[in-house]
Amino acid sequence: MTKKKQPDVTAKLSRMTGDPRSIPLPVQLTAGERAVRAQELATVIGEQQRAEDSLEQFVEETRATRKGLAAAVSAAQLRVRELARIVRESREERSVSVVDEFDYEAAAVQTVRTDTGEVVGTRGMTEAERQVVLFPTSGGSGDN
Repeated sequence: MTKKKQPDVTAKLSRMTGDPRSIPLPVQLTAGERAVRAQELATVIGEQQRAEDSLEQFVEETRATRKGLAAAVSAAQLRVRELARIVRESREERSVSVVDEFDYEAAAVQTVRTDTGEVVGTRGMTEAERQVVLFPTSGGSGDN
């Protein structure tokens, strides 16, 4: 078996003209270079995983923020409609003090506003409401 003769690089270089330049060409890695590249690969894979995790967390936070903002927009829209109706009708529902007045002859109970005296509702008396206490007890001695 004959060995292939290696070309004389120095002799070749002497025949070349122009300035040397670099171009990308495949080069076989040594064991040490391969180990370095493997370590770089492991590092970049870790960076990629951290970036993907950060992206996923960002997406989840964005979804939560979007839901929160959408809820705030919906609540504001509801309040706008409510206030527009109040302004349009020039009135609104409020808690108003009322009392019940019993009319035993008519067996009815009238609900009356205390601020205006207006009757806001009438209903029939319940059986319990029809029972009138003729002799109220005085509260403690039991001597009545």
